[in-house]
Amino acid sequence: MKHIWNASKIISTHRRYFYLLLLIGISFFFVLIMVPVFSVPGNTLGFQLSIFRFRDLLIMFVLSTLSALVITMQIYILWTNRKMKAKQNAGVAMAKTGGTGLIALFAAISSTAACSSCLVFVLSIVGLGFGTSLFILQYQIYFLIGALLLILISLHYTSKRMMGICETCNLHNNTT
Repeated sequence: MKHIWNASKIISTHRRYFYLLLLIGISFFFVLIMVPVFSVPGNTLGFQLSIFRFRDLLIMFVLSTLSALVITMQIYILWTNRKMKAKQNAGVAMAKTGGTGLIALFAAISSTAACSSCLVFVLSIVGLGFGTSLFILQYQIYFLIGALLLILISLHYTSKRMMGICETCNLHNNTT
């Protein structure tokens, strides 16, 4: 857990990465709120905010913030490795970075289980029907816990790589 804290401090102390974190986090949160506004006919932002409970907003905020942190760390790793001309092949480094980034993206999409309107919209995009949405809504808490666990696992491995202590990556990043 210490490496997650140290990696987060690096992101928060560099102005460029901190602003990127804020931009991505606010964007994710905005999308989670606005998807049901645009996907449900006659829905407005005011009405949508009135039907969200504090718990729903808190879940969306936490998942948006953690997803944004993982993505910002991934960008930090890519930019740092590009500057340092890492020993690995660029394709291999991109694949390793992209793997945890895809996990974070999947977890962020899974976090739409907090909102039934968002969930139906997102699942219809990927071709899953209304029955799937009902199943996920029935077991909503388990899907949210799974999404949170995926984000935390992604955050764990991304921060280890960022701090240069990942045995699998064999990358030693300069974190100063």
